[in-house]
Amino acid sequence: MILKSTGIILLVISMICSAYADTGTVEENKKSIENFDNRLTIRPYFQASLLKLNVKRYEKVPTNITEQEEERYTDTITYEPNSLVNGGMRISYLGFGFSFTRTLDQSARDKEVYGETEYSDYQIYYYGRKFGVEVFYQKYEGFYLDDSDTFSLKKGDPETIRSDLSVATGGFNIFYVFSDNFSFKAAFSQLERQNAFDWSFLLMLSGIRFTINSDYSLIPENQESLYGDDAGFTGGTFTAVGISPGIGITKPFSNYCYITAALFLGTGYMHKRYDVAIGERVKHESFIKANIKLGAGYNGTTWFFGFSFLADESSSETIESGKGVGVVALVIVWEIFAGVRV
Repeated sequence: MILKSTGIILLVISMICSAYADTGTVEENKKSIENFDNRLTIRPYFQASLLKLNVKRYEKVPTNITEQEEERYTDTITYEPNSLVNGGMRISYLGFGFSFTRTLDQSARDKEVYGETEYSDYQIYYYGRKFGVEVFYQKYEGFYLDDSDTFSLKKGDPETIRSDLSVATGGFNIFYVFSDNFSFKAAFSQLERQNAFDWSFLLMLSGIRFTINSDYSLIPENQESLYGDDAGFTGGTFTAVGISPGIGITKPFSNYCYITAALFLGTGYMHKRYDVAIGERVKHESFIKANIKLGAGYNGTTWFFGFSFLADESSSETIESGKGVGVVALVIVWEIFAGVRV
């Protein structure tokens, strides 16, 4: 559903760009990539964001149980924040910049049913021609239990509103672009403009640490017995470093519209420390990371506007066989932006 909605938006933007594009191609004497680092870039935006915190078992399902028991055995426990729309600002100069995002409280759903969420997001970055660094920190405080009826609970029950639950994520991304004619920062930060079609292999080195804190178990009461030694899971810290190869493609139009897509998929090492009823547990395992970026819009010389989509998943589920608590952090962000270069 998410990718379908995003695809429809990108298709509409593509049709608009095609309709208004000049009949000729981009002038041959125009640089394939134009740089705007020497101009102050101001980029306000609105976001519709979603964080899904999934807690589940990754033990092999026994073969001698009923179909109903199997469904209960494989249920995923999902917590989501009550924040629909965020607002923020990105400011860049000479390749350096920062951004900050805050929740627009009036966009939240019924707080008696979904609770209340406080959200903040900060990022500093440097984007070069082929090399870039992002350092980020975000924090959600206040969640609700999704699909509560699966666990014999009703929306709005005290057990489903988790004002005590917070998730903080900090980390960095270092990426490298192999092609001289593909501009990653033109598509996703508007610090350049790409005037000709091109694609490139990409490489991203990531470090991430997400911390989960809660006052009592995140496992619903009717699921606790299934988790064995991992019952009473209240949170922990998950620290990982990994490398993700990727590919990016940009299709510009002759009126400075563009469409871009990038995909990263990788793995790495994760140190897991989590708190359960019997005490602290520590594991060293591999983890999986996937990242999809889509963007489309108008990138003029002074003004620009557009739409972007991000889906990022960091999964603590081990690739090797074994058993234990698996934690998956899935972040999905739609963004509408407009900006100016001074």
